[in-house]
Amino acid sequence: MTIPEETRHRMRRLFIGHTRFSVHAYSSGSFKATRKDSRFSEEEYTRWLYSDDRMAPRTELFIDESLPQLAESLEAAEDCDLVHIVHISDSLPSTYRRALEEAAQRHPFLHINVAPSFVAPSAPNKKVLNRVLKGRLPEDRLFAIYRLDDDDVLPINFFERMIPYVDPEHVGWRISFPHSYSALRTSQSYIKPWYRYFPKAAAGLVSIHKKTPDGDFLGLQTSPPKKGHLYLDTQFPTVLDSREPGFFQSRHVSQDSTLSEDETPFFSKMIKEAEKKPEADPSLLEKYYPHVFRRLHLCPQENAVSIADVEGAPLGTQGASFEPQLHGAFLLFGRTDSYSESAKITVSVALEQTDPEAPAPQAFMKRAGFSPDQAGGYSTTVETQTAEAENDGASAGVFETVIEPAPGHRIGQLTLSGDDDAGHLETLATYSLT
Repeated sequence: MTIPEETRHRMRRLFIGHTRFSVHAYSSGSFKATRKDSRFSEEEYTRWLYSDDRMAPRTELFIDESLPQLAESLEAAEDCDLVHIVHISDSLPSTYRRALEEAAQRHPFLHINVAPSFVAPSAPNKKVLNRVLKGRLPEDRLFAIYRLDDDDVLPINFFERMIPYVDPEHVGWRISFPHSYSALRTSQSYIKPWYRYFPKAAAGLVSIHKKTPDGDFLGLQTSPPKKGHLYLDTQFPTVLDSREPGFFQSRHVSQDSTLSEDETPFFSKMIKEAEKKPEADPSLLEKYYPHVFRRLHLCPQENAVSIADVEGAPLGTQGASFEPQLHGAFLLFGRTDSYSESAKITVSVALEQTDPEAPAPQAFMKRAGFSPDQAGGYSTTVETQTAEAENDGASAGVFETVIEPAPGHRIGQLTLSGDDDAGHLETLATYSLT
């Protein structure tokens, strides 16, 4: 049956979301944590997968940021219906399963599916599709599937922008929104947001489908493209639409992509990389991702906490020492009473072991940008930037660096030193990252 065009444009559009919420998949080779060369046994993998350090921030992000964005996007779109499937394993700890069930009470579009085994990345299987489509399939039998990881966020107008693509002539098409943003997620906020152009990313990737009267599904992926979603255009017509932001990706320490054979500094590496990337437009982040923006600290130094009353402490060769006993990674912000292009400040740290079974810290600290020093600690050199002094308008200096102690250690003593051009400290503050 051919549906008249005027009827087609008034027809309700159905979207099906697809999220794998930390599905237990030790047999999969698609993740660093589950590849044959992984450092994890299955027991270690399970502990890592369901650890509170990993699950708590992901659950908070998905429930407090991603789902409210979907809810507002759905509310703003006309003639739009949504079922967002969250696949979980039966082994998911009860704390997080309960959090999802409570979220489903607030958001009726949320459908929790206990997956008995592997869940394909591209779409729910036909059994699950038939279950959620029952009583919802539009008259023209069309629907769209979109992918969303549990730590990604879609824009506030996602469904409104997608409706025109759900058309009989587009069955089998894939739609990608390369214009995107990322930011580093800390224990309390997002920092260092940047712009990305990422065509055919999995985040928000849409596919258009039709269920035939005999029960077949048109446009489903029957076998994954070689090298995954980045090559999906070798199998399907693919639209790239970068007219507006298409997704937000959080970068955080618990992601599978951060895993390596040894403990590796995360913030030391990622902050340096973020500062090299194009800065995100804060007004667009606020417009398209309001539930992310409210957690964003564009200037983390304004939220830093003073270590002590350091005003007047000299930064000569002897330096100024403090015993802050800081745990975890942090940004260190300092301000001096003078600025010179030649001035460099040496930041030295003495580590205290907090875990008797922690490995030796040398390799980790080297990867974090610190070298062993003569005092038995670790040092790095930072440059100062010019800034206006607060009082008399004379030239002052500011500096910033990442300090990330090795696992099982904390910063017991912090020493800042320099040459005669370094001047004196005015302020010294830390911004916690973990």
